[in-house]
Amino acid sequence: MKRTLSVFVSVSVVMVLSACASDRSKLVQANPAGQSQNSQVVTADQLYIARVEHIAKQRGVRVKWVNPPDQKQSN
Repeated sequence: MKRTLSVFVSVSVVMVLSACASDRSKLVQANPAGQSQNSQVVTADQLYIARVEHIAKQRGVRVKWVNPPDQKQSN
C-alpha cells in the first residue's frame, strides 16, 4: 500500500512539473519579425559625444569610445 501511494505521489508530482514546464513557452514569446510593439531606432548620441570630446580636447585627453552612448528615437 505504501509503495503504491509513493508511486502515485511521484507520478503526480512529475505530471504537475511537466505541465508547468510546457506552459512556459506560452508566457515568453518573441515578437515575429516586423511586428514590434515599440519600434525604436537606436543611433549614437552625436551631440553628447561631441560635447564629451570637446571637453576632453580642452583638457588634453583623447577619448576612445568602446560603447558609444545610444539615443533612442521613436518611429
